[in-house]
Amino acid sequence: MFKMFTDNLSPVLDNLNPLKWLMPNFGMSYIVDPTDPPADPPADPPPADPPADPPPADPPKDPPPEGSWRDSLEDDVKNHPGLEKYKSVSDQVRSHLELEKKIGLKGLLVPGKDAPQKDVDKFQIELGRPEAKEGYEIPKLPEGTDDRIQVSEQTEVLWKDFAFKNGISQDLSKSLQAFDLERQKNALIQMDAADKEDKEKAETALRGEWGDKYEENKASAIALVKKLGSDEAMDELIGELGNRPANKPAVLKFLANMASKFGEDKLGEGGDSSLTLTPAQAAAEIQKIRMDLKDPYHDENSPLRKERVNYMESLYKMAYPPKKEATV
Repeated sequence: MFKMFTDNLSPVLDNLNPLKWLMPNFGMSYIVDPTDPPADPPADPPPADPPADPPPADPPKDPPPEGSWRDSLEDDVKNHPGLEKYKSVSDQVRSHLELEKKIGLKGLLVPGKDAPQKDVDKFQIELGRPEAKEGYEIPKLPEGTDDRIQVSEQTEVLWKDFAFKNGISQDLSKSLQAFDLERQKNALIQMDAADKEDKEKAETALRGEWGDKYEENKASAIALVKKLGSDEAMDELIGELGNRPANKPAVLKFLANMASKFGEDKLGEGGDSSLTLTPAQAAAEIQKIRMDLKDPYHDENSPLRKERVNYMESLYKMAYPPKKEATV
């Protein structure tokens, strides 16, 4: 009887088991067969995608415009055009400091166009101008300067007046004088080179025309000038340097022709029909050339050396002519 009671009680207990009515509602079997194979373990979840780069930030916006730094200035200066180039007070201060450096510690200011003369004088004196024009120094010409370069008293006075009037400093005055000296030296070098070229051309032309008579004709021209003129005329007409007529073939030809005409005519009864130099004149010319160390005769490298040697030989013949045998 007890067995029958338990048999009748089992269905009731089964119905009272909460798992029995909950599990089917969740789609699961309440009874698990122990013979079923174990379930596969859950697969690993796929890796998450890397986070995307954040979008670029927007550029910072300009700060809202503020009032100009010049707003704090007084009305009579804040709108001055000279302040427009400065973006801030600091820019203006930097510019002012640089200006002070340029002006110098003395606070030297350039006088305006209509400034009083005393302000102009003060400014120029601070820059090195003498207080009076007599204070300018005129350096002496260096030793060895070409003799054709001279500085006269009048030139010194003119320069001092010019320098003082234009506010030229002492140092600048010396520099300008040195520059002018070099300019004159270079001008003389170029002039001498041009004269030398002209002389060589003239000599080449006359040698081509006169041939072997060149030295003789030239000596006659020199003798004519010395006989009728002076040493100054000789230097001007037959000089070795300078823009002389002797560099022109026509002049030498003219002098040589005149010499030949004088040689054909008697200079009076008992006169000398020859235009050669007297022995005394020739000897004086020889001495002059020997004493002049700048003469091309003393320079073996000079292109004029041969001509001067030939000239010296002709002078010796005139200075020391052969003695004539006495007639019985």
